[in-house]
Amino acid sequence: RPNFAWRYDGGAYVQRGDVATVNFTTPDGVSLAFTTSTSGAAAPVLPWGPDGEGPAGWTDALPLPLHWFVFSLGGAVTYTYSDARSGERVSGTGVAHAEKNWGGAFPRAWVWAQAVHVNATTAHVDAALALSGGPLRVVGPFAPELYLLGWRSPLLNVSFHPQDAAFDVKHDACGASLNVSATGALHRVDVALSDAPTRFGCVLGPTARGFAPICTETYTATAVVTAYARTFAGWRVLERGV
Repeated sequence: RPNFAWRYDGGAYVQRGDVATVNFTTPDGVSLAFTTSTSGAAAPVLPWGPDGEGPAGWTDALPLPLHWFVFSLGGAVTYTYSDARSGERVSGTGVAHAEKNWGGAFPRAWVWAQAVHVNATTAHVDAALALSGGPLRVVGPFAPELYLLGWRSPLLNVSFHPQDAAFDVKHDACGASLNVSATGALHRVDVALSDAPTRFGCVLGPTARGFAPICTETYTATAVVTAYARTFAGWRVLERGV
């Protein structure tokens, strides 16, 4: 289990096993603090897989230019947000997705999505989705589009990788939509993501010269997921959720 701390002048991230504690304050007085919950109905973390398995599977051992690891697809947290400028202060409980990237550089373009469905009665995350991909320069000047996708639900726990699945991806940046179909030997998962273009905001992303406003992100998109099982008669729908 992870056990480390990262600190800077404005705060710290401390990981002790499944418990993560984060505190930071921006120069203009905005503060955020949260801790993964270890009690109650919801679990502190929902790991991608057993024994530290990440989205890339065994290819994480290869010298790829970029790696992606999801620590938790949806852990329960308690949080406090405050703004010294306005006096606003909000506290509560929620669900947090925790992941990291490491390597040489981000691709020149990429898409990323994460979604959960929380059961209103039990407060458990009963379904979770994470996907990412884009043109990745693996060998020389060649940069094929490579994608990773994971879907977790009571009926299905499945991951798709470039080495064992076929991906059909259609993205419309101006129309704010993304459609990904991942097909493996036994299962297929179709994901349709969309939102109003006006709901996207600028997010700082990593570059060779530091963080810069190179990407946009929304927190209000709709994800429609349809999962199938392969049969002798063709694809049979296992579940569909929004």
